[in-house]
Amino acid sequence: MRRGTLQQSELIQSIGWRDGNIEVKYRDDGAVFLYYAVPFTTYMALKRSKHPGTDWLSIRDQYRYKRL
Repeated sequence: MRRGTLQQSELIQSIGWRDGNIEVKYRDDGAVFLYYAVPFTTYMALKRSKHPGTDWLSIRDQYRYKRL
């Protein structure tokens, strides 16, 4: 999955979406997680957000995930 960098986020280094899943690479430790069944509209809202890390923290527990 191709991820794009989020310059405005202190939490998220990069994020990508494909086939209903979001892949997130965190800045702190470089960990990459795949979150399942995330709507494309949620992905786009995060990309456009002024505070994508804060927004993501408020909703990420709604989704199943695995660490890659």
